[in-house]
Parts: sequence; structure tokens; C-alpha cells
Amino acid sequence: MKLINKFLSAAFVMPLLLCSAQAGTLTGDNINITHNILFGSTMYAYWDMGTAVAPSSIYTYQSGVYTAQVSPNSIEFSFSCWGCTWSNFDGFNGPVVTNLTRPAFLDVTVDPSTNYSGFDASRLSFTGNQIFVNLANLSINGYIKLNVTAADSLITSQAPVPEPGTIGAAAAGLAGLALALRRRRVQ
Repeated sequence: MKLINKFLSAAFVMPLLLCSAQAGTLTGDNINITHNILFGSTMYAYWDMGTAVAPSSIYTYQSGVYTAQVSPNSIEFSFSCWGCTWSNFDGFNGPVVTNLTRPAFLDVTVDPSTNYSGFDASRLSFTGNQIFVNLANLSINGYIKLNVTAADSLITSQAPVPEPGTIGAAAAGLAGLALALRRRRVQ
């Protein structure tokens, strides 16, 4: 009977110990954003928007004409220059996001909320620690959101926090089971 009580106690306590909130993919990482152009086969950082610790890092160039924001699981760009167009520069002209902390990017996708005319996944590429957003020949107006999956998310992902009702139902079920076993023992 003591073995059953230990089993019931472990069955109730273990889910509580294993559940915790998951931090974002980029949380705590040093993120640098530059705007790069390609001349021949050499990539040049045309301007550096800065380095900051994610999340909620906001990068601005030219008083809001060009902003970027890094959130725990996404990177957002906003551009506002009506009638302006990015030059081609041998095929690449756009922001480069670099994770200076670690190789973090397993997957980068274009979010459906993106409304940048002409921008799609074919203009996006990435390596372990860099994301390249090619805006060559596009107008300088719109919004781009990139969803980021961490390279270590498959290893370090944790179970989501259960709803309080789920814990309550599990506790009630275990209490009922314990009561039934106790009644059986008394008889």
C-alpha cells in the first residue's frame, strides 16, 4: 500500500515540476542590424543600426523612415518613404540581422501579416547566425515580419504550462483514486 501512495504522490507532483513557461527564441541574445549592399562579390555594411539585447530591441534609421524591432520570436521591419525605391547594387540591398551571441536560426519564415509589396520568401535567406532580407528594386514602403525558430528549440523546448482547471481535474481524479483504494483497504 505504501508503494501505491508513493506512486500517487509522484503522479501528482511530477507534472507540476516539469511544466514551465518557454522563453523566446531570441531572448537575451545580442542582436545587430546593419543595412548591407553588394558590390561585385563583396557585401558592405552601408549603415549600422546598432546592437541591443533582445527582446523588444528597437532600431531606427533616419527618424522612423526605417525601423526594426526584435521580439522574442520575431523580427519586424517598417519602411516609410513614399515614392522611394531601393537600388539594385549587384543584386542585394537590405537589412542583415546578426545574432552575436550564438548560431540561433534554424528556420526563418515570412509572417502572413507582411504587407511589403513585392517581398516574399524568395528574397529571404539565412545562415546559423545571420538573416538576409533583400529589398533590391522594391519600393521603400511597407511592413515585414519574420518568424524565427531557434536552432536549439528542438533540444530545449519545454512543456507548456497547464491550465489551472487541468491541474484541478488531475488532482480530483487522483484524490478519487486514493479514496477508492482507501475504502477497498478498510473493507
